[in-house]
Amino acid sequence: MTYIPLNVIPKIYKPAFNNEKKPVKENKPTHVININGNHYVPITNKTVKPIVIDNVKYIPVYTAPANKIDLLKPINPSKSGRINTIKVGPITYIPAKVIPDEVKKVFNPAKKVPEKNPVFNINGDKFVPHKNETIKPIVI
Repeated sequence: MTYIPLNVIPKIYKPAFNNEKKPVKENKPTHVININGNHYVPITNKTVKPIVIDNVKYIPVYTAPANKIDLLKPINPSKSGRINTIKVGPITYIPAKVIPDEVKKVFNPAKKVPEKNPVFNINGDKFVPHKNETIKPIVI
């Protein structure tokens, strides 16, 4: 049996190697986008979905809390001029097409699904998670 350091495994795959049941959550930096002079942050709640109206996809966002977010460096939209938004309660919807490409994943994240049988190359050797739950990780 070969043991490898857990810190060389990408976070999304650590549960497979560490016999954990839940995926490890990553801390993501908060991004702020400036739309019509207002600052918004992405919604991380997966139950709030984008909407489509007249073939335009709108991404849900919250108003950025001024006391917790650095508003000095907001992301500017990829479109100039007035941008149509939709407000439903505390949620504002902004057109997906105005979000710059480099931050689209932050505002409209795709679901990360780890591979079922990941293979890692470490120092030229290939490793896969061990499926035997009786073999526990060791700490040295």
